[in-house]
Amino acid sequence: MKHPALAALVVALLFSVVDSSNVWAQELRTAVQTGDKVRIIDTDGILTQGEIVGLSVNSFRLKVGKTIREWQDAQIREIQKRRKDPWWNGALLGLAIGGGTGYAIGQSGCGRDSESCFYVPAALAPAGMAIGAVAGAFIDFSIKKYDVVFRLKPIVGKGRNGAQLSFSF
Repeated sequence: MKHPALAALVVALLFSVVDSSNVWAQELRTAVQTGDKVRIIDTDGILTQGEIVGLSVNSFRLKVGKTIREWQDAQIREIQKRRKDPWWNGALLGLAIGGGTGYAIGQSGCGRDSESCFYVPAALAPAGMAIGAVAGAFIDFSIKKYDVVFRLKPIVGKGRNGAQLSFSF
């Protein structure tokens, strides 16, 4: 052999490429766990939403309604994980906005009477706070946000065949 270092490098690269599918599968399983609410887009482009009930070395099991479906890793194009967003942060924001709005409305309608300029905003601010808190909690609860944790994009072109793989945590 003329170049033993080059041969060793080629062998090392070959083993790293062969093992890379196992590495990305392990990384993916750290991004999602049993019990997570996810959306899976398969290689046919079909979106399925459910809860992860099982993860094996090379497959995902998802509870969809009352049935359990299974995908092999090679069948998955994208996984989106539902972001956990507590309802109370929307309630706090609504509380502040509603209280400020109630106070401002009370101040604008009080006229020249100094006594009503105290009592009207003092009565409208708590009412605005209650309305704002309920509205903020409802809005925050109703918005469902998903983050892409895995995406496999095929790369096909003149003289190029491959795939681009991306993870996010």
